[in-house]
Amino acid sequence: MPLAIVALALLIGSVQLPDYTTSADYTGTWEFRIDFPEGAWVGAIILEKEGDGYTGYAVTNENFMDWQEGHKSDLIDLVIEGNKMTFKTAPFGYAVIVDGEFDEEVYRAKVVLEGWEIPLVAKRKL
Repeated sequence: MPLAIVALALLIGSVQLPDYTTSADYTGTWEFRIDFPEGAWVGAIILEKEGDGYTGYAVTNENFMDWQEGHKSDLIDLVIEGNKMTFKTAPFGYAVIVDGEFDEEVYRAKVVLEGWEIPLVAKRKL
C-alpha cells in the first residue's frame, strides 16, 4: 500500500498543468464586416493595453465604405479574461452588446443589437 501511494504521488507530481498565469496580447486592430438585409457595416475594434487591462474603441461605417472614415465609439465595460472578451458600445446611437472569444488571430462573437443576435468575425490586421 505505501508503495502505491508513493507511485501515485510521483505520477501526480509529473503531470504538467496548464499555465494560466500567461495571457495572450490582444492589442491591435481587429477588422470585421457585418451583413444586414439593408447593407453591411464594415469596421474595426481597436484594443490598447492600459495597465493590467485593456481599453479600446470601435470604428464602423455603413454600406461597404472604408471603416477608417467611419463612426468612432468607445468600448464600455470592456472585459478580457483569458480568451474571452465582452463589451458594450453605441455606434450610430444603437446600443450594442458584444460577447465572444479569441482564437489566435480571429475573434468570434455574438452581437446583440435591438433584440437581434448577429454573428461577428473579426480578424487581426497584421
